[in-house]
Amino acid sequence: MNDNNQISNNRSEIYNLLRGKSAEEYDSIVTRLCEELAFHSSRGGVKLVPIMGWCIIKFSIRGEGTQYERHKEKEVALKLLNQHHEDNNLPPFDDLDKTLQKVLCFECPIGFAPKDHFDESVFQNLTLEEQRAEVVKQMQESENLRRNLDDLRTETAQYEVSIKNHQSLKSLKNAYSESLKARLDNYAAAVHNSIENPRHMDLKDNHGLKTIPHKNPTKWVSVEKDPGASFLNALRTILLDTNVASIAEV
Repeated sequence: MNDNNQISNNRSEIYNLLRGKSAEEYDSIVTRLCEELAFHSSRGGVKLVPIMGWCIIKFSIRGEGTQYERHKEKEVALKLLNQHHEDNNLPPFDDLDKTLQKVLCFECPIGFAPKDHFDESVFQNLTLEEQRAEVVKQMQESENLRRNLDDLRTETAQYEVSIKNHQSLKSLKNAYSESLKARLDNYAAAVHNSIENPRHMDLKDNHGLKTIPHKNPTKWVSVEKDPGASFLNALRTILLDTNVASIAEV
């Protein structure tokens, strides 16, 4: 069975399972769904926003080894980049072609933090269960999740969800960070391969580099999507479990 058929079957099953639920049962399902999806990359209650800083590419004249570094302030980043160039007998940053300057020093995320309602300095001091409880509280106050459930009752909702359901804020942030690191590693390698004359730091005519890989530097990381529906799967599991529990109580 392909993914689209599976999603369609899940939606039909969920529609039937939701019918006839009392207001109390409905509230209980909402709470459990919030607990299940608290740290989901796409459907979760915590949204991460990038903490912006500056990335420099330290070119290596010895073949492999060109690397990136990230810093909070542009002045610090440029100071370290110029020191690297001086140590390796490379031209000062200000003497480089403007295009190459934008390739070697550009704005990008240096980390990620919870958006809106969550004070990270307080949030990170909570236990995992306390974090989850706080996220659930915020999700319950939002109308979005209930609106999604109401849409499912009428079979009108359309979903495109992330393939990963994280169990903690740390895991979610690590996923974002690993994606960013991989992209920057690849970019550093592309910069290295685009330098024609290392001593003069000349770009190849056909280098193919974009000065900044994204028009909006906050969007260095994108959340992976797939046809599967984590939201639907989580809801289906909860509804089936609820039905089993109800039968056992009879």
